[in-house]
Amino acid sequence: MKVYARQVPPEHQESFLFNIVDREVQFNIDPYNEYVTLAGNTDYCDHMTDVFKRVWRVLEKGDLASVLEDLRSSVYDTATEAIYDYLWPEGDRKYSTRAIHAIRQLVQDYPTCKRTQEDNILCKVLSIVTGEHYEYRCIRGSSQGDWQYIYYSTEHISQWDIKYIEACYFNEGSEWIIHDEEDEPETPEDISGYSTYCIGFGEDAIRIELAETAGCKPEDVVMFAYSHSISVPVYRVA
Repeated sequence: MKVYARQVPPEHQESFLFNIVDREVQFNIDPYNEYVTLAGNTDYCDHMTDVFKRVWRVLEKGDLASVLEDLRSSVYDTATEAIYDYLWPEGDRKYSTRAIHAIRQLVQDYPTCKRTQEDNILCKVLSIVTGEHYEYRCIRGSSQGDWQYIYYSTEHISQWDIKYIEACYFNEGSEWIIHDEEDEPETPEDISGYSTYCIGFGEDAIRIELAETAGCKPEDVVMFAYSHSISVPVYRVA
């Protein structure tokens, strides 16, 4: 059975994250919400997980670093007590002595480190706080100003996930309508159904994605790729 798909004209396509330039735009990155933070380029909307906000704010404000530098002048008896108050572990977990020492050193290094080292420290602290390994990288679009940093848990986010988020974030993929009506479409305009977003380049890669979405073989997908639009003049009797 053939599956028919029609490409949405590029000027009208929307990714599932949308093309984010207006900071008031809300966007959805399910199922990545809990494990992905997008931040750094203020020209684009950010998305921060709760644990990222908590860790980042503690490092940026520097209050914990000040406390650890001079415990005697603080309300805390030990560094462990202060760390648990500011950077408590996620879930039902406790820090090892080694983890406490690591957090203390990272928090104290952050205020004086180079900008290029801040993200590494941030990911190391996130890894200890969450118990999952965190990494970061820069994602990019087609234009020079199209960039953003992504911070993610490697236990939940794959390299393919990052590639997908990157394409959707900058709307670099293609949107398609997959026909799900009983009648076979006679023209591309007859195709009516649900929308899907593909990140592949080239018809072969897109065909495979469409087949995976529709649950069929790639050779069963009939694609109507967008070519161009035609402007037709309309006249009135004067």
